[in-house]
Amino acid sequence: MARQRLQRREPPHRLTGDKPATAAIPPQDKETAISIRRALLAAGSCLALSAVTVGAATAAPPSTPTPAASSETRSVDYLGHRFTVPADWAVVDLAADPTACVRYDRHTLYLGVQGEGAMCPAHLVGRTETLQIQPADGDSVPGLTADPMSHEFTTAAADIQVTATYRDDERLVRDIVAAAGLPTAAAKDARPGAATAPSLTTTTTEALPAGATDYIGKGFDTCDAPGSAFMKAWKASSPYQAIGVYIGGAQRSCTDQGNLTASWVREQANDGWRFIPLYVGIQAHQITNPAGQGTASADDAIARAAALGFGPGSLLHYDMENYAPQYRPTVLSFLSAWTSRLHQQGYKSAVYSSSASGIKDIVQTRNDGYALPDVLFPANWNGVANTSDPYIPNDLWANHQRVHQYSGNVIETWGGYTRQIDRNFLDVAVSGTPNPQPNPDGPARVDFNADGKRDIAGRAPDGALLLWTGNGNGQLNTDSGHGLWPNNGFGQVSDLVAADFNGDGKTDVAGKLSDGTLLWWKGLGNGTLDPASGWSMWPDTGFSAVHSLVAGDFNGDGKADIAGKLSDGNLLLWTGNGDGTLNTQSGYSMWPGTGFGQVSELVAADFNSDGKVDIAGKLSDGNLLLWNGNGNGTLDTTTGYSMWPDTGFSAVDSLVAGDFNSDGKADIAGRASGGALLLWTGHGNGQLNTQSGYGLWPDNGFAQVSELM
Repeated sequence: MARQRLQRREPPHRLTGDKPATAAIPPQDKETAISIRRALLAAGSCLALSAVTVGAATAAPPSTPTPAASSETRSVDYLGHRFTVPADWAVVDLAADPTACVRYDRHTLYLGVQGEGAMCPAHLVGRTETLQIQPADGDSVPGLTADPMSHEFTTAAADIQVTATYRDDERLVRDIVAAAGLPTAAAKDARPGAATAPSLTTTTTEALPAGATDYIGKGFDTCDAPGSAFMKAWKASSPYQAIGVYIGGAQRSCTDQGNLTASWVREQANDGWRFIPLYVGIQAHQITNPAGQGTASADDAIARAAALGFGPGSLLHYDMENYAPQYRPTVLSFLSAWTSRLHQQGYKSAVYSSSASGIKDIVQTRNDGYALPDVLFPANWNGVANTSDPYIPNDLWANHQRVHQYSGNVIETWGGYTRQIDRNFLDVAVSGTPNPQPNPDGPARVDFNADGKRDIAGRAPDGALLLWTGNGNGQLNTDSGHGLWPNNGFGQVSDLVAADFNGDGKTDVAGKLSDGTLLWWKGLGNGTLDPASGWSMWPDTGFSAVHSLVAGDFNGDGKADIAGKLSDGNLLLWTGNGDGTLNTQSGYSMWPGTGFGQVSELVAADFNSDGKVDIAGKLSDGNLLLWNGNGNGTLDTTTGYSMWPDTGFSAVDSLVAGDFNSDGKADIAGRASGGALLLWTGHGNGQLNTQSGYGLWPDNGFAQVSELM
């Protein structure tokens, strides 16, 4: 039988930042394929040697060809139809295993519909011969519908629907389907826009703004489009605001794209999501006609994108996996044709590939006459959330024209929903629309009731920990101010900070005891803390000499860290493990000297909208300064500039930062000397709006509240 195509995700290679080369796949053994077809087409009444009955089994119609017995086949009965497949194919009952992932890169017969809890790899590439059989739904159309560009067809009868994929051997899967008594002729073309070619962008779907594919900040991609509940939960609690969706291509192995519809895309766009539309077409070893295949791939991608609402001006990404050096000329010619065709139709072009393979080749041959993509998307799993790349000089593709896949195949949970994802950092603004703003808070978002709005918590004089919920408009809910904790046990806890320390998408609280023990209390996502929590984040009392704690994802790994000052002015960072503990190997300097000795009221957020967490603080004279984060756990030593034009913050204390008015920019709130709680809104460029400084709360009721977070 044909060998399965290697997946691209090989951790030993990817941990070093490179992707393994994809070797050419040898053709299927012809003698084996011919013998299987003969078994499938032979008439008779014998059952295959290994028969399995699943679901409501009935006898196949008398006119159905019945395969002869063969040691090379196995048979499965499903909804009255018998499917006889090669003996070495796996058979997966999706109803029996709701975590099973339907994959088009393995010889498998899938029965039923993939479950919501399916655990799929973040990304799959490659197609081979597979079948997925399921009950017909209301949208099933009897007959055969073919999609030759995707190497796929769907056939349906009154009660059953079959999706078949193939790499080289379409005849094999057609014979299996025919032997089960299902239509295999008179195919309709399932490609979006096929009936309207050559007007490729003709679609009845209302187009999204072209800026829907622009974003600056963190994003992720995952095998199949998640459901709406998942998307809402991750939008509210995760650091990601852009999602990669696999819109098509002959090598797209991620199969269950039932959510990926125009209405789903529109719903997510309305909720503020941005998109990375990915097309996984033919790979390097499959290119025989670079110009023709590159153009045809672009035409297919445009039609599929337009059907989802991505119209002209949108950025479409070609996924070209790592390849051996001998394929370089054909790959570059293919991608040049892809880009040229997209530009002809008014679309923007991006290329995803290994940093040391496709990306390096494009950069090195940029003056050789090839059409160049608008955006480069290197895969380099170095764990750093920025767009620097060893093969792209700083002055090339420098005008918001990069995406970096910095980590892959990681499992994350936000808002109660778990996925295996690849992490991306985007700096993309090629559509001509204003640059979008990222989520400024990330895992340090203070949202105790999980409604997507920034809250404030603090300690009352008696030790009670109280919560005031945000309205999302720069005001707090005047009916709030209730207990996060059932008693006044926080009287002996200082340096309180809030973030999602255990990666469950809910806001937790951490703080110090007087002996230097650092504890954390788990948030329940409903405005309270788990009364059974209060666990140690650090194994000893080493935090006794650390103060002015702040929380944020300072090293760009998606986990909440803690930074704080020593008495000598050193600013140190302890990185989070994402499980409620800190890395005991950390505690290193964020700043090269002791210059933070005169800085108080530290707060952390992404104040300049570059996707990296910054630190702001007050000098003794009331100046409010900003130090930009580098995204690697250090601060930019050339920064330390003013966020406010004078010393007006001298009478303000208890500073906290976050997006209080839901505009995607980090603001600062603080308490005036009389007890009024004021808000200064951010511009997203490291400065505060000098027209702001208005009340978050209608009176001076915060005079007795301390340890604001």
